[in-house]
Amino acid sequence: MDLSEFTKKRNFSCVLSGENLIFSYVGKSRFVLKDAVFLERLCLDILEKYNIKNVNFSFVSHSALCSKAKAYLQMKGFSINASM
Repeated sequence: MDLSEFTKKRNFSCVLSGENLIFSYVGKSRFVLKDAVFLERLCLDILEKYNIKNVNFSFVSHSALCSKAKAYLQMKGFSINASM
């Protein structure tokens, strides 16, 4: 999915597969709480634009993941996969 209409950040990518919305973060820096809040807002914008209902959120990080960001995303219903 092309995220250029939602953000200018190039370290995020998104795939919609059936009922799963999968986000990937490929940044050199650590994924922190500020990024998690941004990701939640990005999800809401995508759901609103494409009128998507009943979707599962997944997040894959290829960099270090802050514990507060991980807890925040899990609280919001994301399944988390982090690898380095």
